Amino acid sequence: RVLLMYGLSLSFGGIPLIYMGDELAQTNDRSYLADPARSMDGRWLQRPYFDQDAQTNLQDMSRHSSQVFTQLCELIKQRQQLPALAANAARQILATDCAQVLSFVRGDVRRDEHLIYLSNFSELPQALLSTEIFEQIPFATSNDVQYVDVLSGEVMGSHISLAAYSQRWLRVIGG
Repeated sequence: RVLLMYGLSLSFGGIPLIYMGDELAQTNDRSYLADPARSMDGRWLQRPYFDQDAQTNLQDMSRHSSQVFTQLCELIKQRQQLPALAANAARQILATDCAQVLSFVRGDVRRDEHLIYLSNFSELPQALLSTEIFEQIPFATSNDVQYVDVLSGEVMGSHISLAAYSQRWLRVIGG
């Protein structure tokens, strides 16, 4: 779920803040509650002791911390490479028939310079008709286009599937 939230933060706009330890999938540290000097200040919850072992073993992809680190780096890399995610790029919420799915578009929807963000905030997989999303994009309705998920490389067909707590960043193929 941490990758879902950082994906939203990195794609919606603004300057994302990465809390120390999130890049290694560290969980909150509730030990501060046992310290009378800190127990009244909830900010300590998000200030865990840094997991040096997780950082040292980032090359071990069998570790959850390494997988999260690698995927977060990929999200950051994609944000840097996609002009539609520039600070001055427009954003517009897109309607879906699924309350668990958040969808918006960034960039110029009249040209191929846009990115569609879809996220599933449910523990259950979700499926959308591609037309439900694409008909809200002027460029898609006036051109015969296909979209690819830049995170997975998967080309979208007539349905868009979203696994539990997952996201897709869709761009026009060739755009």
